[in-house]
Amino acid sequence: MVYGRYDRFESRMKTMGKLVGSIPGRILLCTIALLILMSCIGIIYFYASRPDDLTITVPDTTYYYGTDPFTQEIVPDVTGLNKGHVIQDISWEYSELDRKGDYIVSVGKYKIVNKKGEDVSHKYLLQCNSGFLRGQQTVIEITTASGEKTYDGKAFSLPEWTITKGNLLPEHYLEVTISTSPYQYGTYRNDVNKYIVKNAAGENVTQCYDIRIKYGTITIHPIVLSFVSGSSSKVFDDIVLVNNECTHISGNVAEGHRLEYYAKGNRRYVGESKNIITAVVYDENNNDVTNDGYIINQQPGTIIIEPRPISDLRSESAQKIYDGTALRHMVASFDKSDLVNGHRSKYVFTGSQTNVGSSPNTFTLCIYDVDGTDITKNYIFDYEYGTLTVLPNDQEENNNQGDSSHGGGGNQSGSSQGGNTSGNNGDNQFPLDTQVKFPDNTDITPLYRIGFYDEYNKLRRVYLRALSYGDYTYKGWKQAKEFNSYFDTNPLLFTGMALGAQDKLIGTEYSQSILYIDKINSAPDVLTYYIDTFYELNVSGNDVKVSFEDEEYKLPLYFDVPLDVLLEIKGPEELSKAEMEYRDFVYDTYLYVPLSTKKDMLRIGEENGISVNSRNLITDIQQYILGAAAYNMNAPEYPDGVDVAVYFLETAKEGICQHFATAATLMYRAYGIPARYTVGYASVIAPGSQNVVTSQDGHAWVEIYLDGVGWVPMEVTGSMPPSVSGKDKIVVSGVQLEKIYDGKPMEKWEGEFFYISQGTLKEGHTIHIDYELNDFFITYPHGYIVNVNKVTILDKDGNDVTLQYDITYEYGSVNILKRPITIHTGSCSKHYDGSAACNNEWWIASGTLLSGHTIYIDIDMSITKVGSVPNVVSSFYILDENGKNVTDYYDVSFVYGTLEVSK
Repeated sequence: MVYGRYDRFESRMKTMGKLVGSIPGRILLCTIALLILMSCIGIIYFYASRPDDLTITVPDTTYYYGTDPFTQEIVPDVTGLNKGHVIQDISWEYSELDRKGDYIVSVGKYKIVNKKGEDVSHKYLLQCNSGFLRGQQTVIEITTASGEKTYDGKAFSLPEWTITKGNLLPEHYLEVTISTSPYQYGTYRNDVNKYIVKNAAGENVTQCYDIRIKYGTITIHPIVLSFVSGSSSKVFDDIVLVNNECTHISGNVAEGHRLEYYAKGNRRYVGESKNIITAVVYDENNNDVTNDGYIINQQPGTIIIEPRPISDLRSESAQKIYDGTALRHMVASFDKSDLVNGHRSKYVFTGSQTNVGSSPNTFTLCIYDVDGTDITKNYIFDYEYGTLTVLPNDQEENNNQGDSSHGGGGNQSGSSQGGNTSGNNGDNQFPLDTQVKFPDNTDITPLYRIGFYDEYNKLRRVYLRALSYGDYTYKGWKQAKEFNSYFDTNPLLFTGMALGAQDKLIGTEYSQSILYIDKINSAPDVLTYYIDTFYELNVSGNDVKVSFEDEEYKLPLYFDVPLDVLLEIKGPEELSKAEMEYRDFVYDTYLYVPLSTKKDMLRIGEENGISVNSRNLITDIQQYILGAAAYNMNAPEYPDGVDVAVYFLETAKEGICQHFATAATLMYRAYGIPARYTVGYASVIAPGSQNVVTSQDGHAWVEIYLDGVGWVPMEVTGSMPPSVSGKDKIVVSGVQLEKIYDGKPMEKWEGEFFYISQGTLKEGHTIHIDYELNDFFITYPHGYIVNVNKVTILDKDGNDVTLQYDITYEYGSVNILKRPITIHTGSCSKHYDGSAACNNEWWIASGTLLSGHTIYIDIDMSITKVGSVPNVVSSFYILDENGKNVTDYYDVSFVYGTLEVSK
């Protein structure tokens, strides 16, 4: 195969030789060569005649504001220039940007020459890369002067300053104004108030500079004034100990200023206090400048009152044969010469011994000043207790002697029914027996027949008050001190007279009825509530106990007066002076609670949501006590040594009416509401009929005192005891409807408004409750009480069996509450500079306004001097969409910010 290819090549070459050797072949060959030569010449000419590429890049440059930007030297970067060629007469074109003073720079005209000076610019093709010319401010740093001095009451200013960095442009000058000029002590920044740069023509050229300031400081050192005061001490004598000794030991006031200083340390009662020094510096115009430039250092002395010792304080001893009653011996003594002149003492005996054995005759000594104030803590003493001893009873000897203590038909019990405690006389035990019998076991349980006539056919609960108590002894109650002032009107009539003076407010619903009381079996004297006169009845005693000569008497009284009505009324004008004097006695007598008991009552109240700031504090406490424990006639006895009220609420959680009333009395007192423990009888009667009150209707409750009104009973016994007189107890309660104000009417209640909340009806009995319920078209914050008009209970045959039940009523209510919102005001804090600190900002932090309602708030609080104040709202009001003032429909509270000026 190789040999074959070679043969073909050799054959073709021979053919080509023959062609070239011929004349046509030679002509063809010459023509091809000529064409190739012409193509090469054209290519060479094209490249020899094309301009060279020339690139000029303009660099980014800057200039300072205030100078001519177009005189800045620009050195371009040139590439592509042939050897021996030079660019001459180049000019620049400037295009200003949006930011005034900044430009884009590009090549304008130019000329390129060779070594012979010939213009060869046409031999180049120019490519220009533009640059930026940007303006910049000249940095100038100025420093304000610093200095210090001691306070002299005069303003201190340093207006000097220097340029510490940078230079102004030629013919430019700088003006600086310094504002700092303090006069109070402290360290201040030497502030620049204003600066300006001007040129020779007086034009403002400040914008050409970046002015930076380094602030100096101005320091005014305070003058330190030092003082020392004297000390004194003595044993308590109820005379104020005063020490005015005061010495100025160092420091001088500024020229023209005046210093006044004094110490007025004093103390009357036992303890220790500092003899504080008061120093004030005044300037030439009698302005107080103490806080402007002075620091007061003081070394106060002490004023000490030591307790006064009482010597030979002891109780006597006593003994008796066991007879089942408590042995008490209330005899004690001490050295009366140890008392301060005018002071009086009182013994409170707690020792007793009932069973065979002995115990200390414990007691407490209380000391009062001439105003009746308890000042016992200002004395110091040690007790020496006598001994109370009960010896065993010789039964045989007792039988021989016979029982003479109950002769003549006297009662077995030392305390009579209903709390008439002539036999108790200071006994700490609860003073209400549940049943009394004669020695021959004749039942004298019936005590009264009561009845009344009234146009309203309602069952009524009547409280027959026998006795009130004031002093709590941890186990029970003792009578408080008597009210000894004389009034034409007995204080027990105040409340009834206040009601009588408010007929228009109360209306016929609360008109008086006449209660007829017929005492049986020499029952104790009792009094109803809200009477306004004693008529022909003979009244004696103090304001905790009354007595009548007649066995039958009638008393006027009001029924079913709601608490909200009592809170609104005031007594007649002619009683105001007497009521205020009696009120002082009430607050002095019926607020006392032992300290430990008070702490427990406040703690228990707080744990159960009772707040001293509640608008419903009275009912809050009542409702808590009502539900705090269960009523149980057979509750176990409480241990010895416990605080009965606290133990009842926290541990036992069951008891009888005495426990409920005791706890309520003490809790009311702890929260600042005068109250007293009251015993007597509670019974329900129907109009036009009579009811027999027995000793087993004995009851205890609490009375509270309303300023300007008088004493008001409060029922606090929860789950009232079943009637021991054979009546079944039921409680008829009303619905409590309430909502927050939302601009819409209260929705109408579709169900039964009253219901039996406690107790049950006998089989086959039905209850019919008559009441008046207004239409529910109240829209704005408002409310009303719904009372029962009449309750009728029928048996299966339709017979009225109402009197077979002991019925208690709890009223219903309909109430729209105010809409709560909370407003927060802003705060402001600044250093003193002579101007006011204020902040008018506010916002609703909680709650919302109704749609269309707008609140307008004015805040004009400010503070200029060093100190702080709350940013208080001066006024506010709320308008609805029609411009009506609806402020009263909201419960608006404020949380204030703080305005503060510091040194």
